[in-house]
Amino acid sequence: MADAESLEQVAEDLCWCFVCEGRLRDPRILPCLHSFCKSCLDALIEQQISSHGLKSFPCPKCNQLAALPPGLQKGCYGDVFPTDSFTGKLLDVIAAYGKNKTCDLCKTGEVSAEAVNWCMDCYEAICEACTKVHLHGTPTADHVVTGLDEMRSLSLENVMKRKREVPCNKHKGEIIKMYCVDCREPLCVQCSAISHRKCSKCVTVVDAMTTREADIAELMTQIQTMNMTSKNGVPFKGDDALEVLDETIMRSEERIKSLAEDLRKKIDDSEKLLLEKLNTVSSELRNQLNRNRKSIPKLDRNEILAAAGKRMEGLLSYGSDVEILHVLDTVKGTESPTDLDDVTGQEEDVMFRINFAVDSSVKVFVRDFSTLGDVQVEDCNSDEGLSSWGVCCTAKGEIIVVDSRNKKVQKFSSNGDLIDQTQISEEPRDLTSCGAEDVAITINKKLIFFVSMSGQMALKKKVRTQKQYDSISMSPSDNSMLVSCMSDKSIDVISVEGEVIKSFNVDAQGAAIFDEPRYVYFSREGNYVVTDVSRNSVKCISPDGSLVYSYHPDGAHVLRKPQSLCGDNIGNVFIADYANSRIQLITNEGNFQRFVLSRDSGLSRPVAITMTSSNKLIVVQSDGMVKVFSYE
Repeated sequence: MADAESLEQVAEDLCWCFVCEGRLRDPRILPCLHSFCKSCLDALIEQQISSHGLKSFPCPKCNQLAALPPGLQKGCYGDVFPTDSFTGKLLDVIAAYGKNKTCDLCKTGEVSAEAVNWCMDCYEAICEACTKVHLHGTPTADHVVTGLDEMRSLSLENVMKRKREVPCNKHKGEIIKMYCVDCREPLCVQCSAISHRKCSKCVTVVDAMTTREADIAELMTQIQTMNMTSKNGVPFKGDDALEVLDETIMRSEERIKSLAEDLRKKIDDSEKLLLEKLNTVSSELRNQLNRNRKSIPKLDRNEILAAAGKRMEGLLSYGSDVEILHVLDTVKGTESPTDLDDVTGQEEDVMFRINFAVDSSVKVFVRDFSTLGDVQVEDCNSDEGLSSWGVCCTAKGEIIVVDSRNKKVQKFSSNGDLIDQTQISEEPRDLTSCGAEDVAITINKKLIFFVSMSGQMALKKKVRTQKQYDSISMSPSDNSMLVSCMSDKSIDVISVEGEVIKSFNVDAQGAAIFDEPRYVYFSREGNYVVTDVSRNSVKCISPDGSLVYSYHPDGAHVLRKPQSLCGDNIGNVFIADYANSRIQLITNEGNFQRFVLSRDSGLSRPVAITMTSSNKLIVVQSDGMVKVFSYE
């Protein structure tokens, strides 16, 4: 049962509007996952537009910007953002726990009647009259309706989780039941058939939850780590590695104990319930048998067995299989003569047996259970699981991603909708824009594919190269391309036909310039910027091979497994700081400016990055998640 204090705490934690400082009314959710009353958003956005004429709206809680479409109707600004259906349902359920609850259905017709029942499917409190209509209507005839008092005896978790159907905000009347593995998006049936027909894998939400339990656990660990505070109350920034370790040890210990306690409690509760049921049923059956003994004539078990045996002998010799099977259960239920010796004189016409039928899920659990889980060490210095990714944008703002793990090239709209994808027989490594609608992709087995992205993806030509190249970047000034070759620790400048124009792997003294050159980038000044993964550094060399700068910071700015690079329109360079899960920004002279993104921004192990012409920073994480951030 949910007590008033715990319900109030849940309401304050999940159903509170930061603007009006009251419970949410018609809650709308922003991209940052903060929810506000629609009326509060209307007022705030109107004030912002009147004062500044902004095209985006900062969240009142965290200041993350949310885009506003042009031509908004005055007073309807909150309609831009989707309804927070989860919080809305939660508010309805919490309200139903209170006294003097009126009927939710009558209220829509401006009538007030006392609610006496609760629909577990609609999450609505209903009166007697509405209950009759509710259970006889075709759409709601199979709904589970219980008394409001009985509902209030259940925990909030049990009431909320019984049947969480979420409507699709794109197709009215459709319920979200599917999940696109490629796009990582929940779908309704119409979404699956229309917008995701080219996707290779759509599964049910239940199957998706099963396969992504590990991802959910990892996300919760990251969130808990991000929310850590130091002893003096200052938000934790991740500078103290020992504090991170101590906190994750404590969290893991709590999870192990909590999981074990939950299992023990469920087993103990089930044991108690089953024993009580067994005692109740046993008493009823004993009383029934005792009553029968006083009124039923004495049975001759020997005669019963003799008749049964004679009958079966005849059937086995002359009867059909159907007749044998028809009599089998009757004969099988009769005791043997030796059993009857012990019960001679017992008078009964019925017999009962009590068996314990083990639930099938428990059988599987007992058979397969060996441990609650495993203690795993996340080595933040490791590149285990790191896959090659590449990302660039077309002139139309379409996002092109190469996935080496699954050998795919995918094209997304600027809004994140999958437009097209194609499978490649060999592993793609990286790509770069080369023209308004074309891209060049480095491919395993010493190949570069030139692919047109205008309309449906189409291969324009293949170029064979002398070396196996990994990363690639097109020069903004001529038709040359900058490429990296990790096998011989060099970077090359090549023509669009694959011919080597320049190659750099040693300096004037004959020392190796790079140890593991990975991603490359043409700087605004025409220099070559390269991430050296194993040396945890970024190097910039001029076209004649001289070192412009080497960015190898220590302390709080230290790089760990740096990956992709890109730049803004004034020459600053962004670095995907993979193992630290952040994006660093440095000047064109190699000096640290600031951390642009970090775990606090929801970033996790960035690999490939690019900057669009509209100042959007596109990030591809090692898990394949593509994220778009505004850069101002």
